[in-house]
Formats: sequence, C-alpha cells, structure tokens
Amino acid sequence: IVISHSPAAEEDGRLAAYVVVTKTDAPSVKAVRDFLANRLPAYMVPSSFVLMVEPLRRTQLGKVDRALLPDPTQVSPTEGNRVPQTSVEIRLAEIWTEVLGVDGIGLDDDFLERGGHSLLAAQAILRVREVLGVQLSPQDFLERRTTAEQARAIAAANEALLAPDKTADSVSA
Repeated sequence: IVISHSPAAEEDGRLAAYVVVTKTDAPSVKAVRDFLANRLPAYMVPSSFVLMVEPLRRTQLGKVDRALLPDPTQVSPTEGNRVPQTSVEIRLAEIWTEVLGVDGIGLDDDFLERGGHSLLAAQAILRVREVLGVQLSPQDFLERRTTAEQARAIAAANEALLAPDKTADSVSA
C-alpha cells in the first residue's frame, strides 16, 4: 500500500491509497479502508483507493513515480452502487461531483469516503440550497452521508413545504 497525495488531489490535501493486488487475491476497498482505519489516525486514512494489478513504477532512485500514478478522482463507483434515478438524486450526484471533483457518484457513495470533509460539506450544503432550494444543516448533511439518504431528507423537506397547513384548516373550521 502506498499512501500519497495524488497529483490531481494535491492542492486540497486529500490522500489516495494505491494498493497493488494480485488478480486472484484482491481485497475489497472497504477491507483496505477498515484495515487502515484501525491503524491510522482518522486524518491519515485516504479518501480515495485505487486497486492496481500492475506494479508501481519507480524513479531511478527507487521511489514511487508519483507523476505516473493514476488519477484517483476517475475511479469508478463501488461495485453494486445504485445509479441516481430521480431528479433530486441526479442533482445531488452532480453537486457532489462538482464539490468533490470525482466522477461516478452513485446512491450508495459515502460523502466522507469519496473524499469529503467539513469544508467541502459546507460547499455542498450551499450548492444544495442554491440548486434545490433546501437548507440542510451541517449535522444533517454529515449524518446522512449518502446521496440516497440526503435525497430522502430533501424529498421529506419538500413534502413538508408543499403540504397544506393543517392548523389553519382546523382554526377556520
């Protein structure tokens, strides 16, 4: 396992893990993440994981040639991840793509696991308010860390706004 700032993510400080595996014995990304999370402080656990079959290319001095590492932001969503279907889900995935700078956001992606942190969450909350007209609190956003969970919260908030005011009906009756 090589943990490094990837060339693409270096400007915002996100870490990527490049894991060289064999074709017959490849661990899941979740297994690698859990392994590292049990051994490293939270801020050192990478946000992106790239499983590679090819060995890491090295410089003449024997160090990993970081310039040749694949861009972790182009990694596909996890296998079995559902594709956004509703307009809210699609817009949320677009917002996450914009804020996180990663492609392939699915319904089951976790904001923090795809590279998010508190500052990016604040940006996403602002974009959700601008695009969808719903204010999510930072606590709500970080407790509901998948697009599916956030889409349900936004749909519930929209339903509450559109529902007739029952107290006004009972007062006028």
